[in-house]
Amino acid sequence: MRNIFKAIPFTILIAVLPIFPSGAEDTPSQAAEEISGKQIGSPGDGIVLRIEWNNPFNPEAEDPRDDHTRIYYKVSKHGVTIRIYSINGELVRTLVEDKTEMEDRIDWDGKNDEGEFVGSGVYLVNLKIGKSSKTVKVVVLR
Repeated sequence: MRNIFKAIPFTILIAVLPIFPSGAEDTPSQAAEEISGKQIGSPGDGIVLRIEWNNPFNPEAEDPRDDHTRIYYKVSKHGVTIRIYSINGELVRTLVEDKTEMEDRIDWDGKNDEGEFVGSGVYLVNLKIGKSSKTVKVVVLR
């Protein structure tokens, strides 16, 4: 009978683990906010970062409404830096560095720092201010 009671908590643990993947950076509520398009950020860190328009987007689209993505941010301090990275962590483009506006919208045209269009794929938009940072994904799709 003792062995049955030892197996029950183990079974419950197995049933709960798939709900919270190991190594996930976002909490379930943050993931839900990202999916619904609401703000991303914890109340205590003072950073809001989201893709506001076109995700995925095609930088070579003929329609000017589809050739860029719009990034929205709001912070509580000055000195925002926003960079685009490849999924491998390589720097693709620096959109703003040490910006003084505490709230703004920035368009990314799908180009790297050399002015060339990037390839299709997932890119990371990273906002850094002081020691805090937030990252959201954007997809370039042709």
